[in-house]
Amino acid sequence: MPEYRNEFPFDPGAEVSWTDEKWLPALEIISRHEGEGFRDGQAAVYDELEKRLGKTPAWRSNEGGGKYRSIFRDYPQPWTRTKLLDISDGKLHLTPRGKRVLAGQLQPADVLILMFQEYSEDGEYPFGIIASAFLEAHEPLDVRDVFLGVLKRFRPGDNLAQAIGIARTETLNDRGARVVRMMLRLMARAGLVKDVGPSDLGPWRAWNAELLQRVARSATRSVSAAALGALPDRAKSDFEDGGFFFDEELVRRFASALVTKRFVILTGLTGSGKTKLAQAFAQWLGAPYAMIAVGADWTNNENIVGYPDAFDPKSFVRTPTLSFMLDASGKPDVPHFLILDEMNLSHVERYFADFLSAIESGEALHLHDGENDRDGVPPTLKLPSNLFVVGTVNVDETTYLFSPKVLDRANAIEFRVSDDQLSGYLQNAATVDLTRVAGRGDTFSAGLLTASRSPMPESEASKSRLVSEIELWHSVLSQFGGEFGYRAVSEIRRFIGAHQLLTPTTASSFDAAFDAQIVQKLLPKLSGSRRELEPILVAVAVLCERQRTWVGDPPSIDGSDELRKAAIRAAKLDDLSLHPLDEHSEPRASTMSYPLGYGKACRMLQRLTQVGFASFAEA
Repeated sequence: MPEYRNEFPFDPGAEVSWTDEKWLPALEIISRHEGEGFRDGQAAVYDELEKRLGKTPAWRSNEGGGKYRSIFRDYPQPWTRTKLLDISDGKLHLTPRGKRVLAGQLQPADVLILMFQEYSEDGEYPFGIIASAFLEAHEPLDVRDVFLGVLKRFRPGDNLAQAIGIARTETLNDRGARVVRMMLRLMARAGLVKDVGPSDLGPWRAWNAELLQRVARSATRSVSAAALGALPDRAKSDFEDGGFFFDEELVRRFASALVTKRFVILTGLTGSGKTKLAQAFAQWLGAPYAMIAVGADWTNNENIVGYPDAFDPKSFVRTPTLSFMLDASGKPDVPHFLILDEMNLSHVERYFADFLSAIESGEALHLHDGENDRDGVPPTLKLPSNLFVVGTVNVDETTYLFSPKVLDRANAIEFRVSDDQLSGYLQNAATVDLTRVAGRGDTFSAGLLTASRSPMPESEASKSRLVSEIELWHSVLSQFGGEFGYRAVSEIRRFIGAHQLLTPTTASSFDAAFDAQIVQKLLPKLSGSRRELEPILVAVAVLCERQRTWVGDPPSIDGSDELRKAAIRAAKLDDLSLHPLDEHSEPRASTMSYPLGYGKACRMLQRLTQVGFASFAEA
């Protein structure tokens, strides 16, 4: 059996600070001291807290010699583990979650449940393990059972009765009793369990199975398809409250791309919402983000990771990007979003090559040659697995095209504005206010991060359809210089699983997901002259337009060979009736398999016809 080796370092601190009745008035007071320091026990915030709420809990205590102990310095857990306050810079800041509690949009019990779901230690979720045990228990559990049997010996799937049997032969120490008693009190306060014993040692029994199940899911780090499936619709709705409008499928594609790989490129029309989506999504999750404007003079990676100070062997010149990466490393359970704005104002390969290599290989970035930290900067730094990089791209005479090797390492999502979308904007124009969405999606934050670190679900039907499509597309495109490699296939496969995870469980998403991968993975690398690209783009249009009939179990494309021959014949330009832009071509199908791919191929063909050259990126 597994054994929880640590004495579970959850420090309850001043226990009364966790009480619901203290949080709301305390947050109200703290909000009036936003940005003020708290380490000095004589700070003004403590005067107001004691005047309004009394001296219990001990907001500060005199240690003699004019020194005071500050509760936010010494016992921050009730405020930081619940993510109500951010005090990392030595000042008081309400988080988006804290502001929602203060506004009455989130109840204190919900805050505790979120903490139970999110709190991890050594890669495990202790509250989730306890919740799993209560769901399996056939009799009440006391503090000894929970600490010595559940936390030390039980994991979901183990024999709970055996683990509890061993625990009841052992002695419970005071530290273990205090910690677990505190945990169970918090779970009781949120309505998960109920004390049915004569004392606070228990026994305790399950009280609310639905709430326990919500917390128990975190114990196995599993991703609930039903939970994440609601994300795109919720985000779209909340974004509209903030005054900006994105199609639900665009939000789904963006979130799926983040889960697929932690580097996403947003390209397309200037002013179409690329940067705003990245900002809004991070704020909606309640996640820290850094907006970095790429400069035209960025010629090496020092603009990303900084460099040792040549005049001071102890100093290191940090960049905002490096500081943000180090902050992400220190908070592994919190998603961090690094937004590189106008990423192609300089040659991406010059300043971003090392970063790209680290994303792909998992190797650490080299920062300096010392053996120890230099000015707080380690010699090497592995990219944190909670760091998501979003690059925005505009195309004009001042920018550079991305090379295929960069595009091959990301999902490139194109932003366009349709007539209907523009009309809708004119009719519902509103001032964009990101603060109105801040933290409203924080319940999805842990699930999205876990999904990005986990294998994706894949049904046999989905796997068979993907194999059929990949074989068909590669057999056609490889004949005209448009082949793709293992990395592309692997990421397409993962994206389709992520897209299904972010789709309501009652719906099938394969067609929409594969269509997205045509325009996000297969087409972005294409650029060149009409002679080079026209055959490939015509073949793409034919493959996208023709409807699929799936037969068999597992399913395969009915008439796959005929479709392959038609696409090759079209690419050779021998049969103009198959050319999507030819005036004598066959009428286009009213419904087609992959409309996004077809539309993009036709726009690139139109560009080829007009100027003789085309690339994926449009101005």
